Amino acid sequence: MHKSRLILLIIFLLVFFGGLFLLIFPDPVNTSQQFTITQVDKGAILYLIKNPKQGSIHALSIQIQGNLDGKAIITKAYSKNSLEISDTISNKVDLNMSGDWYQDTCYILYRPLTCKTGELKINYKFFGMNNP
Repeated sequence: MHKSRLILLIIFLLVFFGGLFLLIFPDPVNTSQQFTITQVDKGAILYLIKNPKQGSIHALSIQIQGNLDGKAIITKAYSKNSLEISDTISNKVDLNMSGDWYQDTCYILYRPLTCKTGELKINYKFFGMNNP
């Protein structure tokens, strides 16, 4: 009788502390991604999507860096046909397009104006309820 209670107590404690451990140290969710635009003389549409493990999204960080030999327009949008924020970029590019965001996806539209050569790196990270 005492042996079975002891076994049940041990099982309960293992389940309890195992669950507590997962709450304190959740499974890490890789949320950072990167795109590179090398053909800067052509337009591009990038489709950003959250990691399914992230839960509800509350922010999005987009960092765009690189070099262009001319001007281009970069746009963050909810869909291919809508606008959220748009900037003209040129020469040495270091643009931060971060802030509140409540959708699981985002479009980045790149439109060259006078660019022929260069490269852009676009780093992004969605922030959800299940990641730091």
